[in-house]
This record gives sequence, C-alpha cells and structure tokens, in this order.
Amino acid sequence: MMVAMDCAAPADAEIDDFRLEARPPGLLKEAELAGRVQSRTNRQVRDLRIRCCGNHVTLTGFSRTYYAKQLATQAVLSAHPQVELANEIAVCSAQSKRATAVLR
Repeated sequence: MMVAMDCAAPADAEIDDFRLEARPPGLLKEAELAGRVQSRTNRQVRDLRIRCCGNHVTLTGFSRTYYAKQLATQAVLSAHPQVELANEIAVCSAQSKRATAVLR
C-alpha cells in the first residue's frame, strides 16, 4: 500500500497559506483513508494510492472486481460525503496484470 500526496501549490501562493488550505478540516489523512479502503474491500485493491488535494480525493490501484472498486468508493464517501472523488482503480484479472508486467 502506498500513500502519496502530490498536490502542487499554485505559483502565486505562499507555501504556509497552501499548507493551511491543502486539507479541509475534518478530512482524514491519506493513510487513514487507505486503511479504511483496505478494510472495507478485504484488501482486494492492490498498489493502492490515495492522493488528497483540497476537497479532491483520487484513488488509484488494481482490483480484480468492479465490486471491490465500488467498495473503495463507498469507504471514502461514507467518511467524507462532501469530497470530490475520482476512483481510478483499474479492474483487471491477475493474468492480465502479469502479462502487462512481463511486457515492461
């Protein structure tokens, strides 16, 4: 499980101001959201990454089923229904993931 925050500050903003606005009050940290997603999906999402930028949360990783992808969405939205969520978890079979790794 990898957790990353890759939200760049606007060029004209001061770093201190940006840090104060980067996460709305009450928004769980990326690691806490990752734990919630992994718990809700029974660890069915591989290479899970969560990026939070302001009120926007992006999920990436791999799942074998659309159901696990849907559970990941529900795990985040149940904690924070007000966030804008982009679920970019790719649904693929284990065999197709291995084939992609071999081609690299």
